[in-house]
Amino acid sequence: MTCLKHPVVRIEVLPRPQEWSQWLRELNDSDTQTFVLDGSKIINRDDLFQVCAQTLAFPEWFGHNWDAFEDCLGDLSWFPTKRFVLIYLDPRPLARSSPQDWTIASKIFETVSRNSQGSGFRLSVMLCEPED
Repeated sequence: MTCLKHPVVRIEVLPRPQEWSQWLRELNDSDTQTFVLDGSKIINRDDLFQVCAQTLAFPEWFGHNWDAFEDCLGDLSWFPTKRFVLIYLDPRPLARSSPQDWTIASKIFETVSRNSQGSGFRLSVMLCEPED
């Protein structure tokens, strides 16, 4: 996990890129699909599932539980691309209102992104948090 400090935003990228220049090129690559989650609308597990299912077009079989959430994030085979960036804008509402859900969600983000690094599928997660 890496943190970049900026006067306005703190960004964590999961997993930590070996080469930042390569990671930034991939972010701008036309073969990379980028999704943005609006964290202001996510205060509990159900909100997270709903926003992710809508934003990432989860299939109908998504069971709205942690196992199914991890399975969907680790698959994304319904998209034509194999490289993905998930930008989670301001995860603080979930972390503050439901710390247990945030702990589970952040572990899933880290696990899925770390496990995707050796395969043809790749998911990077950016947690963007405004500075107080």
